[in-house]
Amino acid sequence: MGFCFFVCMKEAAPHEADAFSAWHEEQTSLDRESGITYDDISICPEELKRWYEVMLSHFPAMNGRDAESSQLAYTMMLGDIPFVQARLEAHLTNYAVKSNLIFGECSWVLAKEVYELARTTAAECGLVFFDYSFGRVYFSETDVLRLPYEDVEYEKYSLSLPLIIPMDYAFSWIEGAQGYIYGKPRDPSPDSSHDALQPFASQKKVYKSAWLRWFANDDGAFASHKDMWKIVGTLSAILVVGSVIINTTTLKAVWMPATIAVCIAITMLGVALVTSLLHYYKTGHFFAE
Repeated sequence: MGFCFFVCMKEAAPHEADAFSAWHEEQTSLDRESGITYDDISICPEELKRWYEVMLSHFPAMNGRDAESSQLAYTMMLGDIPFVQARLEAHLTNYAVKSNLIFGECSWVLAKEVYELARTTAAECGLVFFDYSFGRVYFSETDVLRLPYEDVEYEKYSLSLPLIIPMDYAFSWIEGAQGYIYGKPRDPSPDSSHDALQPFASQKKVYKSAWLRWFANDDGAFASHKDMWKIVGTLSAILVVGSVIINTTTLKAVWMPATIAVCIAITMLGVALVTSLLHYYKTGHFFAE
């Protein structure tokens, strides 16, 4: 069970959250009786073929009709280096092809490499990239659809992936995906008792407080635009009120707490700016969610 990724044609994917979720669920169902192998790239448009060709050159197919040729090409590309076979086996990836989309599943250790290449190449080929790790659908780098989170303690997503290998579905834990993509590995292994056709929950708790969401996430970035204004607005108000108090009173019992509050607010505003800029530099997103 590994890291999953997904691209599709723009005209195929609905541009509304609920409709996309329903469409995605339908597309990820596996027709057991049809005998389809889901490995015929010839049925796809040129955009998907180009994306698939780029992916195969870096991550050869493990199974299917393109497995032998892509593995041979990858081996020749590596040349005469030590442990060629081990390197090849480490980069083998499963692909499931339909007429207007391609699913993929690879080892978790490849998650960061695969995510970056799959998303970048999808943008270059004019395809939609579905970011399972954060529930975002990239129609382009500026046109992003966010799938709604359920109003419960944990974010829930449904994911089932038809594969060519002899396993029906693959899990992609959201926390594990975020960790591996952004360099903080966690255990992505799912509980074997889960039903692959049902939603599953990540271990990332969603706090109601904007302050808790800010402190709780690993990168210290704001969770949303609304959270940013809540936190920055509160700190700015403390600065204004504290500055007024400092400049209008000589009472030490009042002046000292106001000074401390102003210093803390300035420090936290600096931390907020730096961590959010670092998060943007690492992920390309200003906000954490």
